Amino acid sequence: HSCKQPETPAHTNVVGMDLPSHGYTLIYTCQPGFFLAGGTEHRVCRSDNTWTGKVPVCE
Repeated sequence: HSCKQPETPAHTNVVGMDLPSHGYTLIYTCQPGFFLAGGTEHRVCRSDNTWTGKVPVCE
């Protein structure tokens, strides 16, 4: 994949993996004590080098 890894938001953990059905996917989880208040948990690298979804917000 040729997407540039976006900055990891505060209170967030991110794992990148190649999913056969989607391509390169970032999977975000909130750190203990925080919850996903906005944005998307999964972001997929598109062929035009942009990411699907929005920056996740954990609070």
